[in-house]
Amino acid sequence: MKSGQEYADKIAGQLQFFIDESASLQEEQIRWKPSDQEWSIMELLCHVEEFPLYFTGELENVLAHHAEKWGRNMQHQGRLDAVAAADDRQVEDVINGIHNTKKQQLVGYKT
Repeated sequence: MKSGQEYADKIAGQLQFFIDESASLQEEQIRWKPSDQEWSIMELLCHVEEFPLYFTGELENVLAHHAEKWGRNMQHQGRLDAVAAADDRQVEDVINGIHNTKKQQLVGYKT
């Protein structure tokens, strides 16, 4: 079984992927929305910033309290709020937020 640190490293690597990929894009590309039913890259980045911390908290709850029920549905307010705020946020702020999420993931799972 993998250690918490191994999982944290994997999550951090995936977050870094989004940081690196978005660095090569123009803001117009990041904010372009293909359709009303699809997210823009900016909306996706806002979601990427928020979801690891949510699920880390859920995992900690399961481990600490032996909770059987965890997770969220597509209508979870935190998820919806993160995506809805995309147009009001600066790309640089969201990327910095993903950096901070990455740091929190690495610190949170030291073994």
